[in-house]
Amino acid sequence: MDLVLHPQTAEAVEDFLRKPSHALLLSAPLGSGKYSLALSVAARLLGITITKLQSYPYFSTLEPANGSIPIEAVRELKSILQLKTTGKPSIRRVLVIDHADAMTREAQNALLKMLEEPPNDTVIILTADSPKLLLPTIASRVRQLAVHKPLKETVLANFM
Repeated sequence: MDLVLHPQTAEAVEDFLRKPSHALLLSAPLGSGKYSLALSVAARLLGITITKLQSYPYFSTLEPANGSIPIEAVRELKSILQLKTTGKPSIRRVLVIDHADAMTREAQNALLKMLEEPPNDTVIILTADSPKLLLPTIASRVRQLAVHKPLKETVLANFM
């Protein structure tokens, strides 16, 4: 992984990658690099580089528009999940929802349906400033990973 991570975060990510679940929530304060980490995890799950993610047919992202994520956007993701994937790897599709805490209540309820019955070949990665900003039912159905600030020594060692 090319990211500078706190050892505890790096260990939790590697643990998730060894045994991925259907959904992952990366939580940390705004500006902490959650989205970059989500892309890195997605690329590793799919066995491709981050630069190839955007052109990968079974990779999608959802980000807030005008400060929120409406139910229509989540419904569009649901229609993407209904499409069949091809290939032999067990994980063939990854969806990243950046700033999931910006979803409207209706959008969160629509996402909840997807989290309850996800396709076996799919991982959904959410980012949020805090799990408390999501419906408790969503937080209870995802594997949570708190992204810790990298150690100062690690940052300096990587940039010196």
